Amino acid sequence: MLSAPFLVLLASALVPDMPPPLDRDVISTGSNKSPGAMIFERSDFGGEASTARARVTLSTARNWCAGWQPGTEAQVEDCAKGVVAQEGGKVYESRANCVTGELWSFDGRKYLFDGRVEGSRFDDGNIAIKDAETGKRIGTDNAANGLGYAVEWLALCPFGTPYDRVPVENTLHIGPDYQPYGMPAGHNGSDMFFDQRQQIIYYTRPKASISGTISENTVLFHGWITPGSGMQGVAYTYKKGCKPAPYIVQGYDQGGDRMVLTGKAPVRKGCDVVGYTDSSPNARLVFELAE
Repeated sequence: MLSAPFLVLLASALVPDMPPPLDRDVISTGSNKSPGAMIFERSDFGGEASTARARVTLSTARNWCAGWQPGTEAQVEDCAKGVVAQEGGKVYESRANCVTGELWSFDGRKYLFDGRVEGSRFDDGNIAIKDAETGKRIGTDNAANGLGYAVEWLALCPFGTPYDRVPVENTLHIGPDYQPYGMPAGHNGSDMFFDQRQQIIYYTRPKASISGTISENTVLFHGWITPGSGMQGVAYTYKKGCKPAPYIVQGYDQGGDRMVLTGKAPVRKGCDVVGYTDSSPNARLVFELAE
């Protein structure tokens, strides 16, 4: 069994070299009406002091100008250059404790993870954020920027849920109070279960060729799942005699009967992780969902 503290140590050892989460490289700089900032530096990614530094780039400025000040291609380009010049290379820094759910945003204020927001859109993961000082949940309108803080949290903490709320373990504990909520799934010849309440996918019957390495109830994926839409989080590769190797994945429900998670998978030399690649079979995890 690997406990949440073990995973945090694992994150400290491995995650700085882990590829950043897909599509989580841009954070808000104030509201949807402000240009996004591209993350250019990370440390302790997914850990107790997960930190990201970002700045507005021509690319993020173009996207903002095209959305909020549309015009010809030349006008959008001029707008983007003006935005970047106005920013003057300003650096936005965010920090989060992914264990406790604390977020210190680019605006200098402290916020807290506050569960789910129903009916939101996937790019903010349906995550709610509250002000640590007032205890009030931040609104999701443009001015309040609740969606922006949610995206910021996910850019720092890819599991979504703080570890002290949902312990991250590589073995599911089946106790008398466990109530599975989800659906069976098949993956590469093994039987799995997709538990939507605990936001995990675990083995119920590993295929014969891996049964010596992976046992029943071993967790393959743990993350933040938006039912009927998308998900992001961490998957694990397993090798006999070695510690599980985590890597960032994200994916979507493929038409109701298939789910695909993708991300650069670990490359091992012995038990050590020496790099990440998208050419590994583990870089694309396909799950056939039971009807």
